[in-house]
Amino acid sequence: MNTSKEASHLYNSREYHSYPTAGQGDISLLDIWRSLCRQWRLIAALTCFVTLVALVVAFAMPKVYRAEVVLLPPLESDVESLNVPDFYEIDSDQLYRKVIRNLQSNELRHLFFIKNNLFEALTDEKDTERDNYKIFQEKFNNLLVVKDFTARKDKLGSEIVKISLDGAHYKQITPWVNNFVTFVDAITVQAVISAIDSKIKVHERSIYRKIDSLRIVAKKQRVDFIAYLSESILVAEKLGLNEQVSSLSVDKLTKNGDLEVFLNTTDMPMYTRGTRALRAKAEVLENRKSDDPFIEDLRELEGELILLEQVKLKRKNVHAVRIDQQARPDDNPIKPKRILVVVLGFMVGLVFAVFTAMIRDVVRKDMSKQLDS
Repeated sequence: MNTSKEASHLYNSREYHSYPTAGQGDISLLDIWRSLCRQWRLIAALTCFVTLVALVVAFAMPKVYRAEVVLLPPLESDVESLNVPDFYEIDSDQLYRKVIRNLQSNELRHLFFIKNNLFEALTDEKDTERDNYKIFQEKFNNLLVVKDFTARKDKLGSEIVKISLDGAHYKQITPWVNNFVTFVDAITVQAVISAIDSKIKVHERSIYRKIDSLRIVAKKQRVDFIAYLSESILVAEKLGLNEQVSSLSVDKLTKNGDLEVFLNTTDMPMYTRGTRALRAKAEVLENRKSDDPFIEDLRELEGELILLEQVKLKRKNVHAVRIDQQARPDDNPIKPKRILVVVLGFMVGLVFAVFTAMIRDVVRKDMSKQLDS
């Protein structure tokens, strides 16, 4: 009798834990669904808990705002005054590339960071002066992004460059990014102007050296010519030539009895001018105060200097970029995406809850089998 009861109990127990399967050891989707339905309270509780945690995290995360400036290449008229013929020529695209490189320069970023005292604005109470460069990297340099769309070679390429800065206070970062673009623009223009001025000064020094050398040579030539005149005066005195000898020559009488006179075109020796004329010439040369009117090419060189002095580079009329859109205060944070965080938390919680329920069901079945055996 006891044997019959035990067999009946074993049969009923196996029947309770058996599944309608296609093959021995297989579990159907229907059985899994029934198991999950039996544990709906656990699944709902875990899902709600994880979703609640995600909600708390989403509202606890600090808000991050973004300020963005859109740049375009300068107009040709903006860089027109930078072009000096034979010295320096640059077009708007070349100047645009210069300013893009400078926008990415860590040195200029750090210089802007220091000049505008951003360390004090970004410092926490626990930060020290030693953390200056670390704060610059983490709270400014790494958050200042240059998106250069001109580097693309496909059809989507454009002339637009975007400068964005992320931060915790949108009213704070907006003037920073605008001022940074203005700062780099001015630095780039000043560098170009300095390069032009340097080339002009080098050329001016070269012209001044040429003028000085021409004056030195002219003075030496005048001294040499005075010495030549002195010797010619001595020769004329010995020959008794006080007046200039005529350059006309009498050849012979013509058949009509007229004198045939012709002009002697051969070079006449200097002493033939006579002592009187030679002494007068020497005296004038000795008393000459300046050789400039008699120096060939001197006035042409002085004309070049005048042109270089008239080159005026007006910085206020020159810009390396054209600001298509300035950064404006935007109180809509880019981070965190709270709805997305909560949705992801719900999905993760649901998956975690289902996985936990399935493991719990398997463990319970294994324990039942061990008790049955």
